[in-house]
Amino acid sequence: MVKEENFPQSLLEQSISDRLAYFEGITIAHPKLQEAHQKLMTSIMEPCGSSIILVYGPSGVGKSTLCQKSIQKIIESSKEKIVEDPGHVPVVNTEIVVPSFGKFDWRDYYIRCLQMLKDPVCERRNINLFDYPTIPKERRSEAELRRTLENSCIYRGPKAFLIDEAQHLSMIASGRKLGDQINYIKSLASTTKVVHVLFGTYELLPFRNLSGQLSRRNIDVHFSRYRADVSSEAKDFFQVVYTFQKKMPLLEEPNLVGHWQYLYERSVGCVGTLKLWLNKALQMALKEGATTVTLKHLEDRCLSVAQCDKMISDILEGETKLIELEENRDRLLMMLGLNNTKGANLEENKRRTNKRDVGLRSPVRDIVGR
Repeated sequence: MVKEENFPQSLLEQSISDRLAYFEGITIAHPKLQEAHQKLMTSIMEPCGSSIILVYGPSGVGKSTLCQKSIQKIIESSKEKIVEDPGHVPVVNTEIVVPSFGKFDWRDYYIRCLQMLKDPVCERRNINLFDYPTIPKERRSEAELRRTLENSCIYRGPKAFLIDEAQHLSMIASGRKLGDQINYIKSLASTTKVVHVLFGTYELLPFRNLSGQLSRRNIDVHFSRYRADVSSEAKDFFQVVYTFQKKMPLLEEPNLVGHWQYLYERSVGCVGTLKLWLNKALQMALKEGATTVTLKHLEDRCLSVAQCDKMISDILEGETKLIELEENRDRLLMMLGLNNTKGANLEENKRRTNKRDVGLRSPVRDIVGR
């Protein structure tokens, strides 16, 4: 039986850029990614009345890979509709850019979405993102662009809007509330009947509970890191390292699994961070003409201790916010009138204590000395 190759052996005869491009294009369907992807796709295809999906997790965990994987799945599921309707756009993917003047610009966002939708109105009016600042105000009012986007969604019929770096929505102008930002998204999702998926770091968490109305229309997808203190997750991370090891197009297979704890330490359990690190180490090895990636290559391209310390601190802060503390649940039960268990038990014990058997009189002081 012929042994299956881990990478095309012909790559070894190709250029450094080709070998590096091959490895950079490798993605692994590891358990954390599969779990998040399955929940996300179910929520998109069957939102059950929800209009906003929040996908949050550590920076470098692989949210961009999750986003691209979801886009591919949505497009695959829409092939028949695309044939029937050439104007159909299955999915819109855009990114929330960092505001230039410290506040989020909705007009810029609408134009980016219209370009992704290949909106005919946008094209007919020659609205271009790059010459946006020169467009007269009367042609770029926020309300007009909003209406154009709504109509374009109805015409193009996308299944979902996938919005990356959504935590930048929290950069708001003075006088506006944080809830206004998510209300804009909710309103747009409701009027267009298109689910909006917001990808971001744990900075998205404040959007979860801004109001009761928003909370009931949200779906949460937590894309978490691998935890070394959970044996099953440590094993999964080890397997991820091993898979990357087998996929490196080198003359000599590197011993990455021999350094898996070090790889975990400087990636803080995030596969996206790990992959970017390995890309750089491989590039260094190939440029040197080395036959394999060594520990020195890894050490020269790793994040510093200070950087990892900052990353894990931010992660732990976000993870802590997700823990439903017992006192929070007690408070909820109290507000619902369901936390009287302890009080009811005390009353029941008191009632039982006061209850006397039939024929047994209550204790009283008898008169004596007569």
